[in-house]
Order: sequence, then C-alpha cells, then structure tokens
Amino acid sequence: MSRDFDRAGAVDYIALGDIAAARFPQLSTWTLIGFIRQTTSDATAESSFFSKWGGGGAETFRGRINNGTAPQEPEIYMAGVEVITGPDVIELNTWYMYALTNDGTGDAGQLKLYLATMDGVFDPDYNPATGTCPVDEATLTTPIEIGRESGGGDTWDGVIADIAYFTSEFSSAKILQYLRFPTRVAVAEGGGCVYHLPFGFGSPEPDMSGNQNNGTVNGSPSIVAMPPTALFTPHWVTVEPVSVAAVGMAWPSRNHPSRNPILRL
Repeated sequence: MSRDFDRAGAVDYIALGDIAAARFPQLSTWTLIGFIRQTTSDATAESSFFSKWGGGGAETFRGRINNGTAPQEPEIYMAGVEVITGPDVIELNTWYMYALTNDGTGDAGQLKLYLATMDGVFDPDYNPATGTCPVDEATLTTPIEIGRESGGGDTWDGVIADIAYFTSEFSSAKILQYLRFPTRVAVAEGGGCVYHLPFGFGSPEPDMSGNQNNGTVNGSPSIVAMPPTALFTPHWVTVEPVSVAAVGMAWPSRNHPSRNPILRL
C-alpha cells in the first residue's frame, strides 16, 4: 500500500524523529530507497518527498522535485547545495522508484541517484546521476519527515510508498530487486535494514525492520493501493493453496509461499 499526501489544508506528513543509525554519514555506505508519484506541482516552490532538514546551512538533507514547468526535475540537496540534479524527467501521475546510495570512499562519499520506472527501466540520465557527499551528517539530529521539508514548507502533493534505509550500498541489480520485492529485500538485509515503512498499516506506521523506528502520521494522508506492473509484486498479493484433489499431489510444505506469509511478500 501507500500514502497519498495532499498539500492543501492541513499538511500531510509522516515523522520518524531522529534515527542515529540513519544520519547520512559521509564515509559510510548506505542506501535510501522508495517509491513516489507526484500528483500536482507548485511552480513557486520545491516539493520534498523526504527531508532531514536543519534550517539551511551545512547540516541539511532533502530529496525533492525542483518544480517549474512540467516535467519536473529530481534532485538531492545537502549542506545547502544541490549535490545531484539532472534533466526534467518526472511526469505527473506516474510512479517512479528512486534510490540514493553512498559508497563511503575517498575524501567524501560518492553519491549515486537512480531513478526507474515501474517496469524496471532506469532513466539513462539517472543510471546513476552522481555527486559528492559534501559534509558528514553523522551528527545531524533533526527529525526525518516524509512528505514535506522538516519543520514545514515545500510540501509534497502525491503518493509515497516503501521508504527504507540500509547500511550498505545497493547495486543497480539489488535496486531492481527492491522494485519487485521490497519487503523480501528488506527482510533479507536483516540488521542492515535500519527502517522500512511500507505504509498503509495505521498510525503510527510500523517499522517492519523490527527496530521500532515507527512513523507518526500527521494530517490525513489517505491509504491507497499501488498498481502492479510487469516487475512489481505488491505486498498484499497472496497465493491460493493448490487443491490436493485437483492435482493429485501432497499439500505444499510448511515453507511453500502459499502457506508462509513471509515468503510470499
């Protein structure tokens, strides 16, 4: 499932607070990943789908769409500057998966921004777009907010789903695995998954990593379904058990996907 954020009226956003293990350290590996669909844009302001914002200056982080004339421009904003920006590619009312990774090498970490459509095709200008992590944000203690700039402003109008943070740098192949099976990838990462919020489970939104980094729902972002595509298999798809009489075979084993809800995610 997913959450539909509306910039009109009461501001919709989900707050995670400060998570020490997810502060974007400059010389460590990490991956921030999720799904977005922008409904409308505001030509006078950016639209932030993810933010850890300290009011400007050195310690800031935002994933946002730089609005203007459609289509829109995805970018990553850190330490008061746009560290990754690219051509106009975001079409309104279209699902995309984004992934920002850091390899933690050199004098400063190398950032990579991937953008893919839901049929598993990377945009050639974001496969990946690259930049340098300009500052160590391991001490940035401001809250994480999804759906607006932390503390208010630059609100998102559209849908967000399956936000997750990992302590490893995902390859492009693993990013596509997440596009198809986000929960399966998050479970397989074990302790390397700091938080994973599929959305649509209530308030607070539970962190499926088991780390209790739950999201507090503010405003009234509605719960909506995500459409399946050629690669994407939603969380809620179930496998019906096969009739023993119909096929003349033993009942599926305990670990068969049709009997184990974890394996069928």
